[in-house]
Amino acid sequence: MVTISTQLKEGQIQGILQHLDKKHKALNEFKQQLENPKGIKKFTQSEIEEKLQNIIKGQFIEDILMYKIINLGNSKLSFTYFIDIASFNKLKEEILGRKIIATNRHEWSSEEILLAYRGQAKVEYAFRNLKNPYHMAVRPQYHWTDQKIEAHFLMCIIGYLLTSYVYRKIKHCYSKNISHLMDDLKSIRLACVTKVNNKITYQLEEISPDMQEVAKQLNISNENMSSKVDFSGYI
Repeated sequence: MVTISTQLKEGQIQGILQHLDKKHKALNEFKQQLENPKGIKKFTQSEIEEKLQNIIKGQFIEDILMYKIINLGNSKLSFTYFIDIASFNKLKEEILGRKIIATNRHEWSSEEILLAYRGQAKVEYAFRNLKNPYHMAVRPQYHWTDQKIEAHFLMCIIGYLLTSYVYRKIKHCYSKNISHLMDDLKSIRLACVTKVNNKITYQLEEISPDMQEVAKQLNISNENMSSKVDFSGYI
């Protein structure tokens, strides 16, 4: 399956132009060396061609950057160079921006193959988060037996899935990533308030406006929050 990416194409063209600028400087320096009237060394045509090939080599560059050896007289040689516009246009129309996706899922539609390919970055992002040493870290595991290691991995994955679910619910009002979310959720805390008559009530501590919106989206409020722990014995 062949896909075309406008973003990739623009990036490749920009990269080619940057390389052409470097080649242009190198070619001009070599050209001045050849045409310097005080130059002692005389290059043969084969030496000039070898030098030019080394300068212009590179992906796509050697297909569009052309040169021609010229005779200056007195056994001195030089060259001219130019961009083959037709070849550059053909490169942009037929090659740049293309990606070939190979798969053995022959029963999948083109849309399913493309979605799976683009989802690869999300899978890699999930693995990076699971390696985060501060939240849901798979390592260090502090276990030795296979059973405990498997249980540890399972809990980390379940924790990541629950965190991802929470993140999806508040993503429209939260601009940071999952790792920052785990830190910011710590600011949403439930306080146990004791009245004069020893009556216990529960109240959320003050939080920033941004986290107030996050709490609202997660249905966390003073109206529906209560502690699962009985604090009456601690009064």
